[in-house]
Amino acid sequence: MTVDINPVARSAMNKVLWRVLPFILQAYLCAYTDRVNVSFAAARMNADLGFSATIYGLGGGLFFLGYALFEAPSNRMAVRFGPRQWLARIIVTWGLLSAMMFVSTTMLLWWICRG
Repeated sequence: MTVDINPVARSAMNKVLWRVLPFILQAYLCAYTDRVNVSFAAARMNADLGFSATIYGLGGGLFFLGYALFEAPSNRMAVRFGPRQWLARIIVTWGLLSAMMFVSTTMLLWWICRG
């Protein structure tokens, strides 16, 4: 049994497939690579810091809980302010927090904030 599809619908489906499918595949590959990197980081970090698998799992769970709590409000703010401004704010905040990770003294913190 064959189904006759409207040529316009077939063309639209082909366009969607060729434009969306590569993006979905790339996103899947990035997510998979991220999971693999987290497992490599866990092996080294657990050994260096003396974490057990339970402590590492608790940290991962807390990270997920924070992500779940703040994801919906963040999406609402992106709609309110626009994706360009909101993503720029997220990137700057993430960069500042990442830079603060290397701060070991208050003098270094003063030097970073001084600009």
